[in-house]
Amino acid sequence: MKPWNERIQTIFSLVVGPDVLHVGCVGEGGEKFLLHSALCENLTGYNVWGVDINADGVGELRARGFKVLVGDAENMELDCQFDTIFAGELIEHLANPGGFLDHCRAMLKPKGRVVLSTPNPFSVEHAAMYVKNFRRAFNPGHVLWMCPQTLEQIARRWGFRLVKLVLVDNLCPEFVTSRWSKAFAAVWKIAGPMMPRRFRSTIVAVPEHP
Repeated sequence: MKPWNERIQTIFSLVVGPDVLHVGCVGEGGEKFLLHSALCENLTGYNVWGVDINADGVGELRARGFKVLVGDAENMELDCQFDTIFAGELIEHLANPGGFLDHCRAMLKPKGRVVLSTPNPFSVEHAAMYVKNFRRAFNPGHVLWMCPQTLEQIARRWGFRLVKLVLVDNLCPEFVTSRWSKAFAAVWKIAGPMMPRRFRSTIVAVPEHP
């Protein structure tokens, strides 16, 4: 099964190399290890490194032959520079997203970029989850929401220029066991293309180093 949904395809198209760092490379749930594996598989010829705070997960990725390190996204101090730093579904988990961007800026080459993906709080999917489950609707590890406006603002305040922002779907029904989630994915595959793009589930943003 090729897991190249719209979110992953968009990420692939925005990552530039040859030197790439994937922050939060272990992942969680159905995407544990999957996104990092897909990134390395599709960026042929690139020098792809990963970093994650999950030491056990990093050990498992190392055993599979990946170049990964244990590190905290908010306090990264790697003695190297990258063309792209990618962080998928990470920024909404951070207590200090500005600290994360500070460290990214220090590790980027001139004109380097950060590629971020984060849930869209105004999507139909998240609204439906909120109606159904109220406070228990979302990942309990989230500490903030980012919308297009706040992403542009935080990028500017931390010395970046937001060069691209797109809203995409992140439908992965094969990774969920909930009948409700599978039913929503089936309906959205039909209804989603007829809805304005601002109601998609995921934001992908590209802050660029000046």
